[in-house]
Amino acid sequence: LTALAAHYTTVLVAQEKEKAFWTESEVTALVDYLHEHRSERAKGGNFKMVTFNGAVRDIAPKKTQGPQKTGKMCQTKWTSVSC
Repeated sequence: LTALAAHYTTVLVAQEKEKAFWTESEVTALVDYLHEHRSERAKGGNFKMVTFNGAVRDIAPKKTQGPQKTGKMCQTKWTSVSC
């Protein structure tokens, strides 16, 4: 059981390190989702992780290559797009 848990953890960490590939339609879907959920921004103007996780569901059908997007990937992309 311990070996299985260690292997699972290794797989999760490896998946998180895969670089996201963003198509134009995925970026558009992310921006549209965040615009629709702009009322969920915190006082500092940033979105909480729960909002980025929600965006993952909207982006998933548009994926053509690379790993499945995560909330963290969405947050990173938003940071680069919004600056």
